[in-house]
Order: sequence, then C-alpha cells, then structure tokens
Amino acid sequence: MGEKKRRLEMLKSGHPFCCLCGGSKATETTEHAPPTIMFWDKQRSKGLEVPACERCNNGSSQLDQLAAFFAIAQSPEFYSSGSDEKRTKFFEKITKGCINNIPDFRKLFIDAGEITIDIDGKLEKHSKLKFQDELFNKYLNPWAAKQALAHWYDTHETIFSENGMVIVRWLTNHELITNPELEPFVSRFGEVSELVQGLKNNNDQFYIRYPETKFEDNIHAMFAAYHGTAFMAALIDNKEILERLGPRPLGNHSAAFMTSAKNGIYSVDD
Repeated sequence: MGEKKRRLEMLKSGHPFCCLCGGSKATETTEHAPPTIMFWDKQRSKGLEVPACERCNNGSSQLDQLAAFFAIAQSPEFYSSGSDEKRTKFFEKITKGCINNIPDFRKLFIDAGEITIDIDGKLEKHSKLKFQDELFNKYLNPWAAKQALAHWYDTHETIFSENGMVIVRWLTNHELITNPELEPFVSRFGEVSELVQGLKNNNDQFYIRYPETKFEDNIHAMFAAYHGTAFMAALIDNKEILERLGPRPLGNHSAAFMTSAKNGIYSVDD
C-alpha cells in the first residue's frame, strides 16, 4: 500500500464521514483547507486536512484555482518581490489554468483598462484589479463556505449540521487597507491558527484568526487570510438566532449557504 493510500485509510478509520455535507456520506478523499495550489510552488505545510466525499472534494479544482489567483494577484509580497522569476512563473501557471478551465474567466473582471491577461497567462497591471459580482457569487463565496465548514470540523471535531447556516463575506486587499472601520473589527479576532511544519510556517500566505471571546458551542466566527485578501465567516447552528438575523448580517456583499448530503454546499438564495 502506498503512503498516500495509507494516510487516506487512517483518515477514514478515525473520520468515516464527509465533514462538508452533513455527515452521512462516507469519507472517500482528503480535503486540504486551504488547497495546496494556494501556496507558492505548492509548498504547503501539513495540517488542516479533513475528510470529504468525492463530490465535495473533486468538484472544486476550478474554485481552488480561481481562489489562488484572486489571493496572489493582490499580494503585497508578490509586488515587492516582482523580480522573483520562479514566483512569477507559478502565478502565470495558475492564471493560464483559470483561462483554460473557467470559460468566463476574463468576464469576471471589469474592463477598465487596468487588467490585461494574455493567452500565456501573463497578467499586467494586476494591482488594480476590479471585480464583477459574479466572481464572488458563482465562485469565491461557495469556496469560502467550504473552507469555513472544514475549519468548523477542525476546531469542533464535529460535523456542521444540515440545519445550520454559513455566512461569508470577502474583503479585498484594497478594502482592508482603506476602510478604517475594519481595523477595530478585525482586531477582535486575536487567536491565530497557522500551518507550521518544523521551522517552516506559511503565515505569510495563510492564517486564521478566531475571536478572543468564545461564542456558544453552536456559533463560530473566523477571519481567514490568504496572501492579499481575506474573508470573514459566521457559522450558526441555532434556529432562534437564525430567525432573528437579517438576510445579510455581514453586509451587502455577504452570502449565506447551507449544506446537505443531497445537495452538497448550496446557496440559500438558489
């Protein structure tokens, strides 16, 4: 038995059910949260690996590619080390993958003379990316909801209920820098979780912050940062609280999701 298959069998023995769709479908694969493609040259430290069924895991490679493009394209570190040919080529490979695998990729960005993506995946003037709503509605919001469910499982060691709701809201690098109201809000998320392996960690590419003050067991909040962007998420498994919430408790750009064995992760607006 190969090492990869051995690790999967060990995961199945301790975690027999997919943690992303309610807990009744059998574990078939390992879900990495975040995915390996999010890290430079796919050098991902171990950790945050959760059980998933084939449907929940293997159907998300396009979302993973686009999330990595979105995050790295806004990374201040990427701009400051623009002469790093290895990183530039890695990013261009991700961009080309998005071009080849996402039919509407170019249409996800506003044509304001500020972005150019050529056939080889080279991106020009990407520090001024502007985004269409469809980028979030169709791709990034469902991706964030999946990440949030994985982190719920990693934190609580229980599978999020089909009766609960996941609410996500993305924060672009521009908004993080220019919106003064965000700093005191984000500062409430004090407890940090990182991927660390020996002396190496990936906190320049990914980390999660949790509120210093814990909520009730059935409420969870997180601030997840990836390169030059982040999303906030609230996971609520409390019927009374859900009934009191408005449709967009995290603002106009937020989105709400539920999950089930039948449908996987789905938008409550669908």
